[in-house]
Amino acid sequence: MKPSFNPFAAALQDQALPATWHTLFVDGPGSIGVEVTKFAAARCKAHGEFLARINRCKTFGDVFAAQSDYFQEAWFSYAGEAERLTDEANSKLKQSKAA
Repeated sequence: MKPSFNPFAAALQDQALPATWHTLFVDGPGSIGVEVTKFAAARCKAHGEFLARINRCKTFGDVFAAQSDYFQEAWFSYAGEAERLTDEANSKLKQSKAA
């Protein structure tokens, strides 16, 4: 019986790959995890502020304005976070290729 080709074993023999894996799976998740945690905390704070604002509303117009402002701010917040995470991942990949 002929042994099957294992692309993962072959790739591990490449010297650049272990550094890339280390950057992506050891260094990367730590810094990305910190970024995600900060973002989640900021979104929780924004949600709490939104609920407090809703509680102060006197008319339906006030509620709609608060809701509109909240969702617009959330949209830009999520878009900005996606960009930051992409930049962080790309910088980690560049670091691993340079190593």
